[in-house]
Amino acid sequence: MNPKPVPTAKFRLGRIVSTSNVLEVITNEDILAGITQHQAGDWGDVPPEDRLANDKALIDGTRVLSAYRSCQGVVFWITGIYLHLNREGFNAIDSRGTNL
Repeated sequence: MNPKPVPTAKFRLGRIVSTSNVLEVITNEDILAGITQHQAGDWGDVPPEDRLANDKALIDGTRVLSAYRSCQGVVFWITGIYLHLNREGFNAIDSRGTNL
């Protein structure tokens, strides 16, 4: 069996925070998989206009939003602001759509 390749990171994550709901209902493995995909520029289950906005955000430092589904079927979001690709950003993970 070939090991799954590790995606290349497109930006530094910086500080990561999460709502308590995410930590209660989503496994650490699902959270880590989502963060890995997010950092690699795989935006998950977002519409095409958000994909384009995310790609642009990596250049101009605006908001990035990703959405993923856990193994249990729970949708969770990862959002962040990356001020510059050489600086760390701020990341938040939520599963209820609440403001962080």
